[in-house]
Amino acid sequence: MTRLTANLAQSLLHYLPGLVVGSTLGVSLGLAMGWSGRLDDALTPITRFLRPIPPLAWIVFAIVWIGIGHGGAAFIVGIGAFWINFYNAYAGVEDVSTHLKEVAASLGVDDDLTMIRKVIIPAAMPSITTGLRTSIGQCWMIVVAAELFGAPGVGFQIINAAQNLATDVSVAYMAVISLVFLVSDGIFRRVERRLLEWRV
Repeated sequence: MTRLTANLAQSLLHYLPGLVVGSTLGVSLGLAMGWSGRLDDALTPITRFLRPIPPLAWIVFAIVWIGIGHGGAAFIVGIGAFWINFYNAYAGVEDVSTHLKEVAASLGVDDDLTMIRKVIIPAAMPSITTGLRTSIGQCWMIVVAAELFGAPGVGFQIINAAQNLATDVSVAYMAVISLVFLVSDGIFRRVERRLLEWRV
């Protein structure tokens, strides 16, 4: 159990930073591009070009730029989290009705920052939270794949056990990943309900 806990801690060292940084950047850029037509026009060709590239394709660059270890694995996880949250935030802003913005403007919301903070973000929050919740689960899948190149953690142990036909070890680590996901998803669902309680 001690070894299993230690390996889980290793995975969390690149799962959590990758998830937090990737999600933050993804939501921020999604909101910015969804709001600003000029920024959207400038960056859409780049995002469309980069989006089809799977996170694992960046492993070589992660090794060259950052090295094998937690930093490289966190980079891969961050890329996965970024795209999930970027498109959910972007879609959330696009779905905000023009009528809602017009009503806010008529009530005195006359600058972009206030409009984004008081109208756009709350209205887009259901889509944003969906992206965050999705990335919590998807990034665990990416962790296992990111540890293919030798980063320590649960994913590496699953792969190592599979190569040695130690199915019991693989199943134990798979169960740990599932348990951690269920706990984290349950916690986030509570946070989500509080963020969206205004809809009730």
